[in-house]
Amino acid sequence: MVLLGGFAGTAPVVGVRKAELSSGAALLSEIQAFEEVVINPGCIVRGGVSSPRVLISTGGTTPTIILGDLFGPSFQERAASVLKVHGDGEALIQGTIVSDRVEIVGKVTVIGDIFALQELSIEGPALVLGRAMVGSEKAPGHASLSRATIYQLFSVGDAVLGDGVTLISPIAVAKSGRILWRDLSTGEERLFSEAEAALVRVFSFPCLFCPKVRNPLLCEKFLDGECDAFESLRSYDYSLVRNLNVSVLSWMWRASPAIVAQNLLAKRILAVLRSLYNPPVDLGSRSIGGVPFTEYPSRVVQEALAKFREAAGEYSEVVRKTLIDLLEDFYRRTGKEYTRCPKCGVPKPVDAKVCIYCGEASGGSTA
Repeated sequence: MVLLGGFAGTAPVVGVRKAELSSGAALLSEIQAFEEVVINPGCIVRGGVSSPRVLISTGGTTPTIILGDLFGPSFQERAASVLKVHGDGEALIQGTIVSDRVEIVGKVTVIGDIFALQELSIEGPALVLGRAMVGSEKAPGHASLSRATIYQLFSVGDAVLGDGVTLISPIAVAKSGRILWRDLSTGEERLFSEAEAALVRVFSFPCLFCPKVRNPLLCEKFLDGECDAFESLRSYDYSLVRNLNVSVLSWMWRASPAIVAQNLLAKRILAVLRSLYNPPVDLGSRSIGGVPFTEYPSRVVQEALAKFREAAGEYSEVVRKTLIDLLEDFYRRTGKEYTRCPKCGVPKPVDAKVCIYCGEASGGSTA
């Protein structure tokens, strides 16, 4: 079955061998095909998409938008299910993705989790506002990311990180596998802890409030190697839990109040993302949530960023006040002389040269 360009309908497409949406078609219902679903550039789908093979193409100036879950059923006697998003245009997917193999190439935004039962490959610029989970206990998988921002990464099997990777809640875990770094110039893969150039950006407060880019979640300057003013995970943030055979990349071992604020921000991000689901679609005006569908992908990201920024100030102040109370109590109980940072007011030992909270190097007045 082929839905031609300009088609606009609300009846589900189910029980067919193959289904294709030509460029510009719009369907406000489910699509299910026994063999393959093809969605071409400029299409709008509001409903779930299910098929062992799902191909989503992007191109031109109009985005491809899918508001619904993508599911690739796997049949043991057949080949692995495949979901591919590729092209030189833009795509937005608001929903959960489940398939044996998931391949994302190009400018793609996913608001939801990705479950790749065998293999996940992302070569952006891509933004995944959700967790990426790869492999299973019975069958380890393989993950490969470059030029991509994701919430968290969990893999059973090896995970390969290349240039331009950002974690929002900064943790990547590989069970029964390793976390590797792929060198951009040579293509060589090395254990993350052994690669001096290994670097993963952490989307934290400096990035959230950066005035230089419109979308700091997918920072163009970072992707182009023109910015180093960000928090990051480096080779020393890699650890191996040998008795569990688990590799972990995280900064949780660091004693920094910024980590507390970052965790609060990351949780807020998940809560905000849930509120973005199920926007109304008007086929007549080709608008989503009252916004022209051509503007919707960027508008939904900007809306999320605005909500993140609203919460950030509150979380930062909570962390600062909590830290002040804890440090004051500690110094008074131990009889240790302390001063206050002139910039943020957080207590610090009189001989400390740097504030633990804001990093201010100047001294303060004795408390």
